[in-house]
Amino acid sequence: MNVRRRLGTLIFLISSAAFALSGCSSGGGGDDSSGGGTALPATVHVNKVPDQPAYGIGEPVDVATLVLDGAGGTISNASVELTSNPAANQQVGNRFVYMADGVYTVTATVLGDTEGGLPVTASLTVTVDGHGPAIACDSPLDGAILDQTPGSVLTVQGSVTDMSGVAEFRLNGAAAPVDASGAFAVPLTSGWGINFVDLAAVDTVGRETRRTCAFLLSDTWAPDSGTLSDTISLRARQAAFDDGSRAGGLNSFTDLLHTVLSSNGLRDTLHTNLLAANPLKPSSCDQSVLGVCVLSSQVRYVSLAIGGPNTTTSSLVANGLSNSSNATNIRLQVRVNGNVAGIPYDTTGTVTFSSVGANMIFDAALAGGQPGTSIRAGLVSTTVGSISTDFSGLDGAVINIVVDLFNGMVRNLVRDLIRDYIQNNFNSVLDGVLGGLDVRNLANTFNVPRFDGGNPLPVTFGVAFSSLNTTSTRMLTTIGTRFQATPAHARPTLGAPIPSGTRGLDVAGSPSIAVAWHVGLFDQALHALWRGGYFDATLTGGALGGLVPAGVTAEIATVLPPAARLRNDGRMEISVGAMNVQLTDPALGPDPIDLSAGGRASCAARLEGEDVVLENCLVEELHASTGRVLLGAQSQAELEQLLTDVLNEALARAVNDAVPALPMPAYELPASVATYGLPAGEELGLVNPTLSIQGNHAVFQGSFGIR
Repeated sequence: MNVRRRLGTLIFLISSAAFALSGCSSGGGGDDSSGGGTALPATVHVNKVPDQPAYGIGEPVDVATLVLDGAGGTISNASVELTSNPAANQQVGNRFVYMADGVYTVTATVLGDTEGGLPVTASLTVTVDGHGPAIACDSPLDGAILDQTPGSVLTVQGSVTDMSGVAEFRLNGAAAPVDASGAFAVPLTSGWGINFVDLAAVDTVGRETRRTCAFLLSDTWAPDSGTLSDTISLRARQAAFDDGSRAGGLNSFTDLLHTVLSSNGLRDTLHTNLLAANPLKPSSCDQSVLGVCVLSSQVRYVSLAIGGPNTTTSSLVANGLSNSSNATNIRLQVRVNGNVAGIPYDTTGTVTFSSVGANMIFDAALAGGQPGTSIRAGLVSTTVGSISTDFSGLDGAVINIVVDLFNGMVRNLVRDLIRDYIQNNFNSVLDGVLGGLDVRNLANTFNVPRFDGGNPLPVTFGVAFSSLNTTSTRMLTTIGTRFQATPAHARPTLGAPIPSGTRGLDVAGSPSIAVAWHVGLFDQALHALWRGGYFDATLTGGALGGLVPAGVTAEIATVLPPAARLRNDGRMEISVGAMNVQLTDPALGPDPIDLSAGGRASCAARLEGEDVVLENCLVEELHASTGRVLLGAQSQAELEQLLTDVLNEALARAVNDAVPALPMPAYELPASVATYGLPAGEELGLVNPTLSIQGNHAVFQGSFGIR
C-alpha cells in the first residue's frame, strides 16, 4: 500500500470513528418539525458538509439530507439511500472518502412510499483535486455555525498537506507555524456574525494554494419555528393621548373621547332613560288642610339639550390612562301640573345642571394576546354642579317641590347616566382602538423577486405582541416577529443570528410617537430568504442589469445565512460567507473554476414615504479564493469586481424587497366608532416620520394623527 493510500485509510478510520460516535445517520439532516406524520415524501434536498468547491485526497465528505412533503413540511423519519458514482473508496453511512482526483456524483434516493409513487431523488457533485497543498479547516469548519459569545478567543485549527512538503503558510496574512504532520492551531478573537479566515500555503516546488474559510458566530438566535420577541417597539408619549387641544383634527386619543362626549349619543342616552323614568314624580297630594288636599303635583320629563362646551382631559398614569370629563349646561324641559287650592295649573319650564363630571382610570394591558383597556375598579368618581330652575307662573311651594326632586332622585339619575355613558363608551372606544393595533392581522405572505430572475420566493411574515407597559410619560408596546420560507436546502442552521443586547427600545426624545425596528428583523428576513434558496443562484451573461459579462456563467451556493447589524455611522452592514461559486468564463479558459467567496457590504438607509430604502451599497471587505487555481493579476481583479457587483446587487435587492413588507404599527379605528361620527377604518399613528439609527435600532419618530 502506497503512502497516499495509507494516509487516506488512516484519515478515514479516524473520521469514521468520530462520525460513529457523533450518532449521525444516512437519513439525517433537516429539523424534526413533522414528527413523521402521514405525509409522504415529495422532495429531498442534499448538501455537502462542509460544503466546499474541492476536497483533498482522503478528506472526509459528509452528505446531509432533508426530506419534505408536498406542503414543504419536513419528514424526519424518512429512509434515504446515498450512492456515489464513481464509487467512493470508503463509505460509512453518509460519510465518503475518495482517494483519487475526479468528479463524483452522490445521489440521494428516498426509500419506501412517496407522494404520487414517483421517485424522489437529488444529486450533488464532489470534486477531488490533489494538486498543490491541500488546506483543511478542521475547527471551526468552513461553513460552521457557532453558538458562542462574540469576542471570545477561538483556536483556528486545520491542516496543510502536500506530498512534496509545505514551505510557507499564512493565516490572515501573517505567517503561522505548521507542525511536522501539517497541522496548525492559531488563536483568533471572534466577532459577531460571519468571521473570515484567509489561508495561503506554498509547497516546496512553489505551487501556491489559497483558501478562505468562514464561520458564523452568535450567542442569540431566532429559529424559524418561533417568534422573536420585542423586535418592534411603539412608544406613544403623553401628547399622543392628550395634546391639550381639541383643534387641528384627530391627533390624540382624547380627541376621540371628546368627539364621543360631544356626539348625540350622550343626549340620546339621557333622553331615552329619562323618558323611561316618567313620571319623574307621580301625581300626588303634596299638602292638605283638615284632610283636604290644597296642593298636588306631577312632574314629567319632556326633552333636553346639552349646551356645552363639554370637556375631557387625559393623562398617562402607571399601567393606564386617567380621564376627567364634564358635560355642561344640561337643560331639561319639564312639565309640571296639578292643583293649588282647587285651581288647576299646567306649565312647562327648564331645569339646568351647570355640569356633570366623571373621573376614572382605564387600565391598559395585554389580554388574550392583544392590547385592551378596562375600568380600574373603585376609582370612578362623579361631580354635579349647581342646579337651577326656570318656571313662570308657579308659586314658591311648587318650585320647592321641583327643586327638591331635581336635587334628589333626578340629580342622582342624571349623574349616574352620564357617568355610565362616559365609562362604558370611553372604554369601548379606547379598548377598540388599542385592539386595532392587533398586529396578528398583519401576518401575510409576500413574494420576493429573486436577484437571478428566477421565480419569486414566497416568505411568510407573522407577528405577535410581546408586552405593554405604561408610565406617567409614555405607553410602550413591543411586538415580536417571525419570517418563514419553505426550505430549499438541507444546510444546518441554528436560526437567524441576532446581535446581543436589549431589543425592545424605549425611544427617548420629545416626538409624540416613535417606532423602533431592531436589526434582528432584517436578520430574520435575510435568514428566511437564505433558507428558501434566495442566495443560491445561477447568473448568466447580461444578468443583474448587464453586470455579468456576456458568455460568463456563475453557479452560486451560499452555505451560511447572511448576518446584518447597524453601525454607529448610520449604515447597515451585511456579511455573507461561505459562498461557493462555479465560474465559467471563456477568458479564463474552457474549464469551470471553483472558488470560495464572501464579504461585507454596507448600505445607507433612508425613508421613501414609510418604506426604508437601502442605497449606496458598498462592498467594504471581499474574500475570494480560487483554491489550487492561480490567476493573473488582471484576471484576479476582474473576478473580484464581478463578485463585488454580485454581492452588492444580491444584498441590496434582498433587503429592499423584504423590508417594505414590514409593518409601521398604527391604531385602526374600529367600525363601532362610526356611530359617534368618527372615521371608522382610518388609522391613528405615526405621520411625517424621520429616520435615525440608535444602536441596534432603526428609529422612526414624528407626530401623531390620522395616517
